[in-house]
This record gives sequence, C-alpha cells and structure tokens, in this order.
Amino acid sequence: MRRKLIIECAILAFAIPAAVCWLADRPGLRNLDEVIYDRLLASVRPAPSNDILIVAIDQRSLRQLGPWPWPRSLHASLLRQLKRHAPSTVFLDIFMDGPAPPEDNQKLASAMQGMPVFLPMRPQEDAQFNPRLLQPQPVLAKNAMALGHASVTVDDDQVVRRMYKFEGPPGDLQPYIGLPLLQIRSDPMTAERSASELRRSWNVQGEFGFPLSGPSGSYRRVPYVSILLGEVPDELLRGKDILVGPASDAGLDPSWAVAGLRTGERLDSIELHANAISALREGWTIGNLRPLNRHAWVTAPIVLVILLFFKLGRHGFAGAAAAMLAISMVSYFSLIRFNIWLPPAAPVVGVLGAYVLWSWRRLALVAAYLQDRVARLNAIPIGPYPPAAVAPHPHVDAVGHQTRELDIAISRLASLQSFLSAGLRELPVAAVVCNEMGTIHRSNAASWSLLLDGAAPEERFSRNDPLAGMNLSDLLKGFRRNPSADTSQGWKGGAEYSTAAGRIFHLRAAAFTDQEETSGWIVVMRELTMEKKSEQERALWLRFLSHDLRSPQVNILSLLALHKDQTAEPSVTLLMDAISREVERTLDLSEGFMDLSHAESGNYVLAEVHAASVAQEAADQVWPYAHAKDIVVETRIGDEEVYVRADGPLLTRALINLLGNALRHSASNSSLRVCLASTSREVIFSVHDEGEGMDVDTLETLRTGRQHPGGSRTKTTDDISAKVKPRGLGMAVVRAVVQRHGGWLEGWSAPGAGTSFFIGLPRHEYAPAHAEELYSASSHLDL
Repeated sequence: MRRKLIIECAILAFAIPAAVCWLADRPGLRNLDEVIYDRLLASVRPAPSNDILIVAIDQRSLRQLGPWPWPRSLHASLLRQLKRHAPSTVFLDIFMDGPAPPEDNQKLASAMQGMPVFLPMRPQEDAQFNPRLLQPQPVLAKNAMALGHASVTVDDDQVVRRMYKFEGPPGDLQPYIGLPLLQIRSDPMTAERSASELRRSWNVQGEFGFPLSGPSGSYRRVPYVSILLGEVPDELLRGKDILVGPASDAGLDPSWAVAGLRTGERLDSIELHANAISALREGWTIGNLRPLNRHAWVTAPIVLVILLFFKLGRHGFAGAAAAMLAISMVSYFSLIRFNIWLPPAAPVVGVLGAYVLWSWRRLALVAAYLQDRVARLNAIPIGPYPPAAVAPHPHVDAVGHQTRELDIAISRLASLQSFLSAGLRELPVAAVVCNEMGTIHRSNAASWSLLLDGAAPEERFSRNDPLAGMNLSDLLKGFRRNPSADTSQGWKGGAEYSTAAGRIFHLRAAAFTDQEETSGWIVVMRELTMEKKSEQERALWLRFLSHDLRSPQVNILSLLALHKDQTAEPSVTLLMDAISREVERTLDLSEGFMDLSHAESGNYVLAEVHAASVAQEAADQVWPYAHAKDIVVETRIGDEEVYVRADGPLLTRALINLLGNALRHSASNSSLRVCLASTSREVIFSVHDEGEGMDVDTLETLRTGRQHPGGSRTKTTDDISAKVKPRGLGMAVVRAVVQRHGGWLEGWSAPGAGTSFFIGLPRHEYAPAHAEELYSASSHLDL
C-alpha cells in the first residue's frame, strides 16, 4: 500500500505544480493576488519626500490666469520665476508636441536654457494605427535636459499597480521620466524583463511597483499662480525637484485608483509621479520575480509539502496549514522588508489542492486495506461469543458494505474483549497486563488493593482501572524486595515483595507473543501474607513452648534436685520461695498469652470509656510495684473530659503493659509519667520513663512486631531479640489492642535517655442515653 501511495504522490508532485503555474497567469488567481497585494501595500506608508514640491494647475490658477490651454509664454514666465530660486530639477507634466506661435515656443525655449527641465512624450497612433511616442516641438526638445515617457499603466480592474522603466514601439524604447530626472542610468537591453510584454507592437520593460506615502495631498503642493505672483517662500523651492502638472480638481487630467489606497480614494497624475520618483530615489521600488523564479516559488512549497505528508501522516492538515501560513508570512515579509512581491495565491492553492488529493488517495488506500483486514478478521473464530446473526441489507455503494463488515468485526472484538476482561476481573489473585516497558494496560480489583497498598476505594478507585497507564517498575520501587531474588531481569524475573502495610506477595511474569514477538506480559502476584503470618505465629509458639514455658519448670526441677542432694541442705523456706517465683512466672506467661489471645480474637465489648479513668486505673495498678522500687508514678491529665469508644479492660491492660515494661527498665529513685492529651479528633495516651532507653532498631521492632528493614546492618536478629525479649508479651498485647481499636502506636527512645510510647485513638463524643428522660423524671420528683 505504501509503495502505491508513493507512486501516486510522485505523480501529484509533477501534475499539481504544472497546473497551478498555468493557473497563476489566469484571471482568477491573478486577481486574487492583486487584491492581496493592494491590502498589504496599504500597510506600507513611507514618509513623503521633502525634496519634491508639486506646482499644481488647480481651480484657483485657472480662475486667475484664464481657461486652459495657457500660452507657452506663461510657462516661460513660470520657469523664469523658478530660476530665481535655483531648483534641482523641473518636470513639466504638460505635453508640448502640439502647434503654438513660434514666439511662444522661443520664449519657453529661452526660459528652459540653463535649467534642468524635463518634458514628457505623448503616446499616440499614426495614420497606420501604429503606436508611437510624440516628442515635444523640436526647439523645446532641444533645450530640455531629457525626455521620457510618463505613461500610467492601468490593470483590468482600473487600478494602477505598476509602471515600466521603458516603454515604446519596438526599437524605440524610451525611459520613464523619473530615471533621467534622478540621473539613474539604465539600459533597456539589461532591464528586468519580468513584466515585458508586446501589446499591439508596444513594448514595455522593467516593471516596478511602489508604495504610496498616503492619500491625495500627502506631498506638499502650491498653486501654479502662486509661483507667478511670488507668494512661495524661497526655502520651499531652492534645491527641490519641482513637478508641474494639472491637479485633479482642475478637470484637465484623469485621476487614478492606485494600489494601497482605500476604496474611493484617487490620485492625480502629478502626485502619482511624485510617489514613483520618490520610490526610485529611495530604493523603495517593488520588484517582481522573473518567470522562471516565479514558477520555482510556486512549485517548491507544493513538492515540499507532498514529501512531508509521508512524515506527518494523520497530521497532514496541520502541516498543510502551517505551509500555507508560512507562504503567506514569507510573501508579507518579502514585500515589507525586501520590496519583492511573491504572489501567495498560487502556492497556497497548490498546497491546499495537494493536501486534498493526497488525503483522498490516502483514505482510498486505507479503506481498501481495512476492507481486506476486516474480511480476514471476520474469518477468525472467537470462541464462546459468536456475533448475532443480522439480516443482510442491500447497499447502494461499496461504503455501505464496508461499514457493515466493520460493524460485524467490531461486535466480535467487543465480545472477545468482554470475555477476557470478565475473566481477568474475576480472578481471585492480583493480576495485571502490561507491555514490554512495564506500562499497565489492564488490572483487576485484587491488584488495585495490593499495588496501591490498601488505598480506600473512594480515594484511588474512582476510575474504572486506577492502575491503567502506571508503570509496574515504579510501583514496585515502593516495596521491599527479597534480597535473595535475582535482580538482573527486574520484575520479569519474579521475586517476593513486602508492602509498607506488612503484606507479602510473590510476583511471577509470563510473556505472550504475537507472530513470534513479545507483545505484552501477564503478571500474577500471589499474596503470601497469611502464610507468612502463620509461619511467624507458629515459630513464636514454638519458641514460647521450648523456652519461655520450659524455663520455669527446669528451674523448679533444679531446685528439687538440690533439695534431694544429701550434701546440700538449703532452707525449706528459700526453696518454697524460689518455687513460688517460678510458678508465678509461669502464670504470668500464661496470662500474657491469654491477654494476647483475647486481644487478637476481636471479641471486644465496645462502650463509651472515660479516658482519664483508664489512665488513672493503669497508674493505680502499677503503683505498688513502683513504690517497692522507689519509683514515682505521676499522672498528667487535662481538665477536658474526653471519651473513647473502646473495650475498657483491654485498653487498661495495654497501658499497664507499657507501665510494666517501663518499671522493669527504670532505676530506683526515678519517675514515670502517664499523660493524657486530646485534639478535636483524637485522644492520645503517653507513657514516659527515665530508664535505660534503646536504639532505633529495637524501638521499631517493639512498635511494629517485626525487625526494622532500614536498621543497622551490623545488628543481627539475635542482638535485637535479646533486647526485645525482656519485655515479654506485653508489647504484642499493646499492638493488638491499638490495631483493633483503629488507633496508632508511636515511640521515641535513645540509649540512656529513657523511652516514650504514644497511643492515639479516635475521640468519641459522649452522649448519655435517655439524658432528657432522666432530667424530666428528676424534675417531676422535685415537684
């Protein structure tokens, strides 16, 4: 398909530019370029030249000097007046080829002597209808500084957009009057021939456009009669280029609609020449491209865009729009900055046409390709979900048949997707489907809870699939990996992970292939939390049975063996005391396990509990033991009455266990503090001692019940267990009680600086039942 598209685009790359280049010279695109040119040229407004002064033959001059034509002796008087002020040049935009009295011609010729006077030549046809340029009377032509044409070129829409540096019959091209006036040397043989044309044996060469300084009246002008009367100051005339000609209000010469003017605005001939001469002097003339360059300007963007279509693909319209905008901007800036007119209509239309044809052929090829693929897809069985049979419908064209086949294929794929999605969703184990890079495409509810570490549904599961788009490697970075696992293949090699919440799972990945290439991975994460927890509990019970319960019995047997020994006669009282201590020790361990079993059973009796009473009760129960060791137990309870919803005896037991541990690890003559604080949401119990303290790893092990993964590597498990063991089962009970009440447990300690434990529980707003009835009853009894 791609090869066929390349061949068709190559044909378009040749055909479209040729057609557009042919259309560029036809009225449609040419007129559009002229409209664009007029609008752009209106934004260019160079300042009018101060070196040009217009002497206008206006209504005032006609009223005072008489009707037109005036005798040439009057023009001679004008020149003599101007000669006093030494102008730079004088252009008499008045045709002098007609007959006149010889004495008038002689007076004008005499006035012209010694002055740079320039005269125009009139275009006219001879008796054989051949066009020619008529020169002024010989005596006047002889005394003129130079002659030239002053023709104004009008387009089909009667708008002046250009002039020519040379015009005339073949072999007799004459320069535009502005060239000799500005002493610009130019040869018609070397002039640009971009706008050269032959019209009824009339040749023109050296086309140039020019911006206007503004509407009529932009150039300074004075009445013809004012010069004769000496009313014009010398500074307006001395060293200036004087242009003498009819004004538009005199009705002697037509006015012109010029490119760059608003609709309805017009310029008279003399001011039009003033703008043209100023543009020639300042280098503001606007040039056009030669035919070959114009064809290259039209062709290059079209061919470039067609080549870019292969890279842009479905973004072809954006590329075409960008190309059309770029063509417009280049055309604008070339006119504004470089005074070169690049017509934008033809290349823009060519790019647009190329996009339309390219899109049409591309869509046609894609449609054929899809039809073939849909037919192949419909031939593949999909298992348990065949599409429902649909009665055939007649179709007027091939598109209807194609869309019907596509609908059938989509229905079959949707059924297959539903089957696979339902199977994945109902899997009891966590599973995700991801690509080679680990980006997750599908997952099930079990994986959401596991990989998002138990996030609440309202927080994380608002989307249909909250893991979609996430990267599996990034998610696994937040979990602790089994150090013995092979890390060379990343998550693809499989490993065992632990979450921050204590959940453990084993990850396995299997690739599925498409045409012998890996197209994705199915990752299954089997949770091992309960298995690991059962193993830990079994190990704990074995240690308890093998050591903690066995140790007191061994001690009792040892004491009895000593009593039977004939060589040793210990006191019976001492023997009984020792046996009592070991029995009490056994009972304490048994009670501890009973408390732990109760704490972990979940059979709690929850009620509104006065938090201060719980703290005080715990302090009272450990006071005798503290008094025996000369340890002061302080209670710091705020004035606010706060309540928690809890199992009172178990919560008291948790605080007693914390105080008991503090007593065992505190020196005599120290103090313990039981504190109670509250916020708007929580009630916080805290126990502080001044004992031996502990390091961070030991504290974390006591708080969480497992060895801290970030601890020091120099400490072994046996070292930490040796420090944790003296605290018995008390901390296990504390952890279980806090967890069952939906609270939190934190701690702080440092070696030699004492230890502090904090328990936070949700605050409960206490409202005694039947309070209103009790108040009403008491009021009734008082009455």
